Amino acid sequence: MCKIKRISAVLIAVVMVALLLCTAGCKKSSVQGDASGKDDTGAESTEKPEDVTVKAGGVINLSVGPYDSFNPLKTSNEDIRVYTGLIYEDLVNINAVMEPVPNIIESWVSSEDFKIWEFTLRDDVLFHDGTEVNAESVKALIDYILSNGGNYSENVDNVSGCFVKDDFTVQFVLEEPDSMMPSKMSIPLLSKETLKGDNGENKPVGTGMYKFSSKKDNVITLEKNDEFFDEARAPYIDTVKMTIYKSEYEKYGSDFDLAFFYGNRLSSYIFDESTKTYDFCGKTCNYVAVNCKPSYTLETPDEDDKNNIIYTDIHNAFEDSKVRKAVSILIDRNEVCDIAAAGKGTAVLYPAYSGTSYWQGKYSVGASDQQAAYKLLQEAGYSRSENDGLWYYKDGTALVVEAISPDDDFELRSVMRGVKINLERLGITVNLQELSTEEFSYKVQKKQYMLMPVQLELGSWIDVEKIYATEGEYNYSFYSNSVIDGYFTQLKSLGEKAVLSAGYNSIEDILIEDCPVIGLYIGYDTVVIRDNVSGVKRESFYGWDPLAAFYSWGVTAE
Repeated sequence: MCKIKRISAVLIAVVMVALLLCTAGCKKSSVQGDASGKDDTGAESTEKPEDVTVKAGGVINLSVGPYDSFNPLKTSNEDIRVYTGLIYEDLVNINAVMEPVPNIIESWVSSEDFKIWEFTLRDDVLFHDGTEVNAESVKALIDYILSNGGNYSENVDNVSGCFVKDDFTVQFVLEEPDSMMPSKMSIPLLSKETLKGDNGENKPVGTGMYKFSSKKDNVITLEKNDEFFDEARAPYIDTVKMTIYKSEYEKYGSDFDLAFFYGNRLSSYIFDESTKTYDFCGKTCNYVAVNCKPSYTLETPDEDDKNNIIYTDIHNAFEDSKVRKAVSILIDRNEVCDIAAAGKGTAVLYPAYSGTSYWQGKYSVGASDQQAAYKLLQEAGYSRSENDGLWYYKDGTALVVEAISPDDDFELRSVMRGVKINLERLGITVNLQELSTEEFSYKVQKKQYMLMPVQLELGSWIDVEKIYATEGEYNYSFYSNSVIDGYFTQLKSLGEKAVLSAGYNSIEDILIEDCPVIGLYIGYDTVVIRDNVSGVKRESFYGWDPLAAFYSWGVTAE
């Protein structure tokens, strides 16, 4: 097994060159990548590799930090969510360009208005306890999520009713049309008994390639499922052992064959010569929300509180889309990524995976364009002073950006510091307040900012509506565009891929010009694998299913 150790901050800079290895790619229903960092949208083949070093049998050891639940519907631990994918199969899989692919659900059909869906299941799938997977199994799962919420509640929040039509057909009635419903069936299937009480913790039963065998002390053991329904993905490895550690520090310092590192945590560890590291595009997008309102007023604090700065009726330069556009193209996204995540990410113009059916990569995401930005600022009524290098509006008011960030989130704090460095170097003053969680939340709710950082967890379907629609959940920019809202409404009732793609491209064109939200980068995650694990390829890892190719790996003897 491999051994890693924590190192001091002094050595981090020295080892970073060795640690910044591979590349980009994304998850189950995802975008892949290679060592060059270029996106590759080819789907992973289900054929076993012709690698003679991949042999059947053996044990692989996985390392896991402390977790709250072993139930993937409830857990907040990313390791558990990933690793339980070996026990539970999704109803529908998602391919490299975010298209739904049959799995336990083998086909689907909808009404013309996309408000009624019927999903037909395979008739040869068994749970690990030998019981049959049928329409009642799916109804029990959906009813559980509708009643309890959790990680997949967003997938079914539009479902008003779930009904069993026959043994292997389940019907969904939606409140609103949704042509993306098949993609939203990428939900792990737990048996009815597993959904009851604490069975998800102590007796997990799914349909996946591995069965739960035992939990002894801090070790969970899974054994290969010889009755797995998908012969093309029958795994080589016999046994999976997950060791649970009391802290993330212990997890990363332990012996393991495979472990995942999320965000930029990898930068402070050294690995021995028997390990390989693979970077892949994760599922967290960092971006900045621009307050598009004309002005805002900060509430006057208690007169005895001298720590608060009082602003009244602040003129918001970001009301002008030309200013928002100028700021967007002044920011060097690669530099911000270097500052905030040690370069471990891929630059984006707005929160989306490149290479997918609705992001065609037709816009450059490179270094800042000063000349174009300066022209936009001048058109908006600003000029740059030859005396101090700052930008002033035609009435003599300096262009000052009031920005906020949370002080307890290293990455978001670093994001905003990077944005501040970028803009001030070019003559735009940024007043950055680093606030406690409570203060930050208060200012967000009260719309008391001009620029703020946001992290979005990218989904396995096209979910830009929740960011950009007028009443969108993530519409921190208070941005309203009736044309975009109209497009979103129409797209929910469209099924043809070409038409959908054209619709999202039209939305994309507007957003690139309006910039209510400025995409920065999607962070990388990293997998560390001991070299006794064979059959691993750089393109094996996807942002929302890093173990998608697990079936094709093997382990060699000590």
